[in-house]
Amino acid sequence: MIADGVLDDPRVDVAFGIHLWTALPLGQVGVSPGAMMAAVDEFRIDVTGPGGHAASPHETRDVIVAASLVVTALQTIVSRRLSPLQPAVVTVTSIHGGSAFNVIPDSVVLTGTCRSFDRDVYERLPGLLEGTAAAAASALGCGAKLTYQRGNRALVNNPAESTRGAACAARLVGEAGVVRDCQTMGGEDFSEFLELVPGAFAFVGAAKPERGLGPAHHSPVFDFDERAIGTAASLLSSYARDVLAG
Repeated sequence: MIADGVLDDPRVDVAFGIHLWTALPLGQVGVSPGAMMAAVDEFRIDVTGPGGHAASPHETRDVIVAASLVVTALQTIVSRRLSPLQPAVVTVTSIHGGSAFNVIPDSVVLTGTCRSFDRDVYERLPGLLEGTAAAAASALGCGAKLTYQRGNRALVNNPAESTRGAACAARLVGEAGVVRDCQTMGGEDFSEFLELVPGAFAFVGAAKPERGLGPAHHSPVFDFDERAIGTAASLLSSYARDVLAG
């Protein structure tokens, strides 16, 4: 959309986005200044070795064990290589390797995601993954090749526009209904708009009162209170009117 000129014709002065959010109760709106949602990266690590017979592991190199060591080693990136004051997530989400009970395979594929707020952490993560995976696999005589794919960058609210969004929300749900410390390691490509124009993003509480907060987004039993849609539409309208009023 950006490449096709959505911000240029007509020229966009500010941008405001909304996400219905079941982690907040109906009647609340979350608007945080600064980083609110994380950068989203995807990775794949191919752990390779010669393969061999399961009965003679000493005659080959075990990629299953090497891949397990890589998974464990990756967890030290956040706990030991990054500052605890700079939140990050490194999560392995799938492991695939082997097809027979008596064969040590020649490859195992790991996939996962990295999440971050801070730009320095964002820039460092690929190198940290590559070095850590290679060193862990090498310790067992195997190799590890990283494929790292960028998704969206961290969603960072402009302070002034975040204040505007919070004021608009307060007029709708009351001051007590505005949550100003709402962050998540979830990602949102609205961040790409906010890299180019000032603006803000908000969470509109959508949890059903009878179910409590949740269930989590992307859950197979996800559901939300549809009355939140009216709140979201009103918030968008209020924000637009406020901008146009100058």
